[in-house]
Amino acid sequence: MEWGPAVSAAITGLTSVLLFGVTQLQNLDTRLDELEKEARVLLDGEGGIRPSEEALRSYFAIEHLKERVERLEGGQSQPNR
Repeated sequence: MEWGPAVSAAITGLTSVLLFGVTQLQNLDTRLDELEKEARVLLDGEGGIRPSEEALRSYFAIEHLKERVERLEGGQSQPNR
C-alpha cells in the first residue's frame, strides 16, 4: 500500500484545520478589541459608568428648565406694586 496519497491528504486536512483555527482566533481577537473600545467609552478609569453625550445634554437642558421655572415662579409670587 502506498502511503503518499494518505499522508498528503492528512497533511492537507491538518493544515486546513490549523488555518481555520488561526483565522477564528484572529476574528475573536478583533471582536474582543472592539468590545474593549466600547467598554472604554462607557466606563471611566475607576470602573464607574460614564454618561453618554445625550444624557449630559438632557441633564443640562433639564437643569436649565428647572432654573427657568424657579425664576418664573419666583417672579409671580411677588406682590404686584
